[in-house]
Amino acid sequence: MAQKVYFIKRFILKGLIDKKFGFLYDHLLAKRFEADYENFALIDEKEVPEYLKSVKKFILKVKEIVSSK
Repeated sequence: MAQKVYFIKRFILKGLIDKKFGFLYDHLLAKRFEADYENFALIDEKEVPEYLKSVKKFILKVKEIVSSK
C-alpha cells in the first residue's frame, strides 16, 4: 500500500492528476488485490470498456507529467 500513499501525496494532493484518476487507481488496485488474494475477482464485462477508456486517459496524463520533468 506504500505505492498508493506515494501516488496520492505526489500526484493527487499536488493537483498534478485529477481526483477522478485517484478513485480509478484506488478501485483498480483493490480489484488487483482481490484477484491476488481471494479465490477470484469479479468485474462486470459491461464496465471493462469504460475502465479501458479511463486508463488510457490516465496513462496519457502520466506520460505528460513524466515528459515534462
